[in-house]
Amino acid sequence: MKPKKFFHCLLLAAITLLAAVTISCSRNEKKVAAAVSDANSECPMSVNKLGKCTAITYDKKGKKVVFHFTVDTGNMLWFDRASKKPDLLLRITVLGVIDYGIENPVLTKLFELLINCKANLEFAYQSLSGKEIVTVPLTYKKLKELRDNLRSETKFFVESLDILVEINRAAMPIEMGNGVWLKDMENGKENLKMVYELDEVNHDFDGFWRPESSMKEEYATEILPSDENRGLLEMLIMTGKGLEVTYKSNKGTQSVHLVYTAEELKKIKELWL
Repeated sequence: MKPKKFFHCLLLAAITLLAAVTISCSRNEKKVAAAVSDANSECPMSVNKLGKCTAITYDKKGKKVVFHFTVDTGNMLWFDRASKKPDLLLRITVLGVIDYGIENPVLTKLFELLINCKANLEFAYQSLSGKEIVTVPLTYKKLKELRDNLRSETKFFVESLDILVEINRAAMPIEMGNGVWLKDMENGKENLKMVYELDEVNHDFDGFWRPESSMKEEYATEILPSDENRGLLEMLIMTGKGLEVTYKSNKGTQSVHLVYTAEELKKIKELWL
């Protein structure tokens, strides 16, 4: 079963330029203003995991379109750290908004017009109480650059995987439940590396530690095919990367290192079909 959507293809489809035409700036501005009005009528919108888009406005003088987001920081663990890294937050926001917008023709039209009119974007985040948290800008040139640089399907997958890793790293350590923590995640040259730590001080893991071959098979048949991991596995396959998973005890007494080659991951995917 394939993931429903991938940021890579969504971004490409959403910001592809309209057929080359020459339109005066004034006419374009009117079109952008109209498109913004249409898009704003869709608000409020819950946009993926970015929060709620409460308004979309057009600053004609500043020649920019602003997406206003309200976020519940208490339930978005990654946001607190990502908000301190404007470049990362921008990449997450752009892909998230485009991902959502591809199924909404009103937003799709707006993104197309921005490049034609050379209008910039801005994403303004505020808390539930109305306090401004952070604002991240995106120039029309950068939007065009994303479109031009990421035409390759492989590059889209590479970018999507890289962002996914950064999102998780921003929220680490991540509690997976039952005393298991995701402590590290690295997008290596050949493999994606994930390190889990087991809290054996406060939890009982009797029976967890078994021969490596047994644990590798269980991870491949029960954990990788889960709904939460299928999107990740698809990205690994499309980027030709393998996977390394390490479990270690916080007592420092035991650990196991599981390695899956790119070919093994392809075979695991075949089991879903």
